[in-house]
Amino acid sequence: MVRRRLRILRPARPGRDAQGRRAYHGRRRRFRHSLRCRAQQRQRREARRRGGPVRNACPIQHRRDPRLQLQPHRHHGSAHLNALKNDYRHFGGEFEVLHYTALLAELVAAGRLDIAPPDGTTVTYHNPCYLGRYNGGFDAPRDLIRAAGYMLQDMPRCREKSFCCGAGGGRIWQGDDGVKERPSEDRIREALGLNVGIFVVACPKDKVMYTAATDALGVASSLRILDVAELINLREAPSA
Repeated sequence: MVRRRLRILRPARPGRDAQGRRAYHGRRRRFRHSLRCRAQQRQRREARRRGGPVRNACPIQHRRDPRLQLQPHRHHGSAHLNALKNDYRHFGGEFEVLHYTALLAELVAAGRLDIAPPDGTTVTYHNPCYLGRYNGGFDAPRDLIRAAGYMLQDMPRCREKSFCCGAGGGRIWQGDDGVKERPSEDRIREALGLNVGIFVVACPKDKVMYTAATDALGVASSLRILDVAELINLREAPSA
């Protein structure tokens, strides 16, 4: 694993609450306020203990980077990045938040990771909604894909005009009765038209939704769903 070898990533400790994003947008005000207050109190306690500013990395922490002072959170989707970066401002929270793809891109650019020579494999990439359209995080994942030695072929709907996986707004927990085709299946059909073997994601919900879609369409053997971090892990050069 990249994080174990470089000792730069650390999983969250038990007892971490979610960021209250669904409660916030679902207008469950008392519940969301309780979640945010607990999270902010915890973050300020840790900042005081460390003697640094109140900052956070989503979802991972670089132990030697002074910008990132707090424990990461257990949930690390792009929606949680958006909650910490934008929604918390309404409750007095001002944090420096990094998505893990941005941090990994910095580490690759700094030569901290040895990548094996390119093998010519072509992949496509799906932009997570909250990382991409909401927060402009388009380039770091693509830089990582190319740095890992892969050729990137974007789908017709990409970047600012990307497509939703169908999990947003709590839809991941709802049924699809009466729906002819799920959004995730529509997206997989779009990727199949590119004749690529790997469909790259940068959000855990995307991986769940698109893995289920490939199973439903019977194409799991021909189209792998991999996270950007998994690509980096696969392409690490063997130790001498």
